[in-house]
Amino acid sequence: MPTILVTGGAGYIGSHTAKRLLEADYHVVVLDNMRTGHRWAIERLRRLAEQGSSQFVFVQGDVADTALVVRLVHEYGVEAAVHFAALSLVGESMQHPERYFAENVAKGIALFNALVVAGVRYVVFSSTAAVYGIPERVPIAEDTPTHPLNPYGASKRMLEEALRWLGEVHPFRSISLRYFNAAGADPDGWLGEAHDPETHLIPLAIRSVLCPDEDRVAQLLGYSPTQDQPLTGRRFASLERTIPPLTALAFATTSTFPIWPRPMWWPWKRCWTVIPRIAGTWAPERDTACDR
Repeated sequence: MPTILVTGGAGYIGSHTAKRLLEADYHVVVLDNMRTGHRWAIERLRRLAEQGSSQFVFVQGDVADTALVVRLVHEYGVEAAVHFAALSLVGESMQHPERYFAENVAKGIALFNALVVAGVRYVVFSSTAAVYGIPERVPIAEDTPTHPLNPYGASKRMLEEALRWLGEVHPFRSISLRYFNAAGADPDGWLGEAHDPETHLIPLAIRSVLCPDEDRVAQLLGYSPTQDQPLTGRRFASLERTIPPLTALAFATTSTFPIWPRPMWWPWKRCWTVIPRIAGTWAPERDTACDR
């Protein structure tokens, strides 16, 4: 089976995708700088690989390290990449826009360049619905005009454009997935969401119910007592209605890749049956859902 490079594979969505790839008997190489990644997620992915026939390799490093990326591609025979590694906090991007353009855009382009040089032809890019800004219509269609309102969304849109032009010039195919407010845990309980601090809407909503906290509730309702202006209300989308990264990989590649041996559902399809896990009770470094 082909080998897939997963950048940011120690993070939330990246680790779930790596798990699905391993379950489908694909070989996986995870590249993560571990700035926000979880070592326990890597260990669980390694144990999962040991139970099957897939090869799993974890490398701690930076996606902008061209020599490292080229070496990994050649050493492990990487044929496609799924790019998750990025900074992803909207509020932080408004405070430090230069950081987001350096980390997301500059390093992303360095990664894509290394992949092209090494001969990788297929990329699935984890973008964001933040590229749309305030959409003209809801639900958002793929062809809705993009007007990002923050540096985070703008950085993702820039990488989408870079990928488009790489495809125009090189034998290089890509798909960008625009999703937001991902939530839920692996139905098997192996992996889940464990951000610290948690900033995502759905986990905060659930934790606000399980652990009453006036600040959290106020922010979810659209008002922050620490700010002069109300917060902009946020919409969320059910991820089971979006294209999973694995399915997108099948679309991005040609017949060189076989169709998945079994349906690859988004890992949060049954998220509402595992609400305690979403709230954080499953996470190995936490004893309870509430941090009192």
